[in-house]
Amino acid sequence: MFVFSSISIFQSSYKSIVGLGSQSSATIIYSTPTYFDGGNGTEISPYLISTGDQLNKLADDVNKNNIDTTGKFFRVVNNLDLSSWKTWSSIGNSTYPFKGTFDGGGYTISNLSIDLNIDNANGDYEGVFGRVENAVIKNVIVQNGSVKLRSSTESVYCYAGGIIGYANTSTITNCTNLGVNIESSNSA
Repeated sequence: MFVFSSISIFQSSYKSIVGLGSQSSATIIYSTPTYFDGGNGTEISPYLISTGDQLNKLADDVNKNNIDTTGKFFRVVNNLDLSSWKTWSSIGNSTYPFKGTFDGGGYTISNLSIDLNIDNANGDYEGVFGRVENAVIKNVIVQNGSVKLRSSTESVYCYAGGIIGYANTSTITNCTNLGVNIESSNSA
């Protein structure tokens, strides 16, 4: 018998391949990525997010690791405080947008802080979510904080929002911004 294990998030989630002797077939078992509090990313059993660290890990996986969230479901199960992040890294960007279903569960995401100078040719999208495409964002409450984007170049676009910076072909329902100040300016 041999056992092979590797961890990668979502598309191959934690996979274990188990085989017996000389058999050429193997079974692949998908389970919860280690940083969520449960769930398997389906509509019936969404990935559960209970801390700011878990939400930040989701942002890292989408933005830096190019993890495709198409058809994946996420649900917040606790109030989240983002005060540990001096500048929050939004979930999704122009290259790798968030494409899943995110249910805030009516919990509050508080103390969002984004303060950036944007000078890249593609502009930028910032909020709890930066850019979403073909996504569903629902039941999200963002309270207290600020999103400030500045550009010194006239042709650079800055999209800012407390919840979402830019949404393309997406559904946003029952979302509330309570006291997040938004500034997006072009000084050219």
